[in-house]
Amino acid sequence: MVRRRGRELELLPRAIQALVQRHADSPAALWGWIERLQDARELQGTVAVPRQGVVATPARVARLMAERLLRGPHGNRPLRLLDAGCGSGRLLTAALREASRRRLRLGCEGVETDVAAARWAQALEEVHRAAGAALVGWKILHADFLLDYAPPSHFDLCIANPPWVAARALSAGYRRKLHSHLRGMGRADLSALFVQRLLEVLRPGGRLCVIVPNKLLASDYATALRHRLLQDFRLEEVWDLAGDGVFSAHAAYPVILVVAHRRPAAGDTVAVHHGGGAVRTRWPQEALLALPRHVVPLDLPADSWPLLRRLLAGPRLGDAVPVGCGLAVPGFQRAMDRGRDRIICSGDIRPFRVRGRRRFAPQQLDLGRRTLARQKVPKVVIPGMFRRLHAAFDARGDLLGRVYFVPVSGRADSRRALLLALLNSRLYAVLYRGLFGGVAQSGGYLRLNAPYLRRLPWPQRAPSAALLRLVQEIERSGAPESGRARLDRGVEDLFGLAAPERRLVARLERRLHPGPSGSPRTARRLSRLSGSAPEVAPS
Repeated sequence: MVRRRGRELELLPRAIQALVQRHADSPAALWGWIERLQDARELQGTVAVPRQGVVATPARVARLMAERLLRGPHGNRPLRLLDAGCGSGRLLTAALREASRRRLRLGCEGVETDVAAARWAQALEEVHRAAGAALVGWKILHADFLLDYAPPSHFDLCIANPPWVAARALSAGYRRKLHSHLRGMGRADLSALFVQRLLEVLRPGGRLCVIVPNKLLASDYATALRHRLLQDFRLEEVWDLAGDGVFSAHAAYPVILVVAHRRPAAGDTVAVHHGGGAVRTRWPQEALLALPRHVVPLDLPADSWPLLRRLLAGPRLGDAVPVGCGLAVPGFQRAMDRGRDRIICSGDIRPFRVRGRRRFAPQQLDLGRRTLARQKVPKVVIPGMFRRLHAAFDARGDLLGRVYFVPVSGRADSRRALLLALLNSRLYAVLYRGLFGGVAQSGGYLRLNAPYLRRLPWPQRAPSAALLRLVQEIERSGAPESGRARLDRGVEDLFGLAAPERRLVARLERRLHPGPSGSPRTARRLSRLSGSAPEVAPS
């Protein structure tokens, strides 16, 4: 394999020269050839053995990113462009083509850790010039952008599709190197570290365009990065591509961020786009900075800000109750349908009721007694994946798959009834999807995340006896829809919502949850997905 790749790389310059000679009179044809070459299957053999978290940017997305990066006036001087993790040069090529259309001159620099990909991208310089690119310079460096790269000066433009690799998936030696070179790394994945570093090499007045996992808009590990983006930079646009199948072969749900290096001014808004281009909403940037942990909501309209500010200024769920997670361990499926224990998976949980438990053999896994004992108690359970937030009560003390839980003392515990009321209410459903819709996955599914759940508001007043009785009535009837309207009114009374706020919540529910959820087909799919497989999001 190594010999074959080496031979292909030796032949590549000659193939490039032949391509240029054949299409010297047709620049448009050359642009098309470059794109087809980068799409070709045989190219994958010359780039590298596939590396974790590295997937080529589709051509249509590269064109969109180039257009958003270069929009607006740029003057007459040449612009310096950096692509960190450039691979075969897809994003650089798209930017050059867009610059040629806009009659801009670019000096391009790429940084790539894989030597084969770097050599291939470097060989494209001749094709770009022949295709009519206003190319001032073209340089591809074989280096680690996070550890080895020191640019001589700042860049006017930066573009990137960085690797999406969680810190826990990195080798211990590489993590130590990153910790010694980068401040505040924490548990951040490589994409967040790339964005952090790109902001440092972007000159004042410059612009950055990156495609990153939607988790960056809500995850705890990216809180400091979001704070910096919203306080010191101008977040111009967010493009939500999670439902567009951009990386359809991978569990990857991307957003495009467009950032200008200038201090935000009063009145600046962040435009949130659908993948098709329509503007979904515009959020005041100062409002996003004031949200808890600076989450960037993709689905909530800006007129929800006063209600959010009021609700989130008080106590949080995580202040009132502990939130635990089920058995998110490798080899989970080995223990399914075996043994004498019973386990609850996400697809088993319906609003107010657990239906269907599978046999489970925990002795097949390396699990401590304490891990098992803390689950074998009465508890309120919340599925790890859902379209609409909901919860049920497990009185038997069964084990859990990728399911979250709050221990309670038993059926008579008033906190149990309060949790069921809150977690099955439209207010909580709207708040969770609205605030954390940035982590939506294909089909509109959301993953529950304990830190997100802990951020939801907790009522400052005690629940009424009528609300607690209503929960028991719904549990006995097995028909949650029959009491849903009264439940929603009772929960909204707990938080003191005024009539206009209730109308806003009802409108948001129609917008965020337009169709029914909890169908048998949905439950079957969730049962298949509700084991402990870790979230995989390569880019």
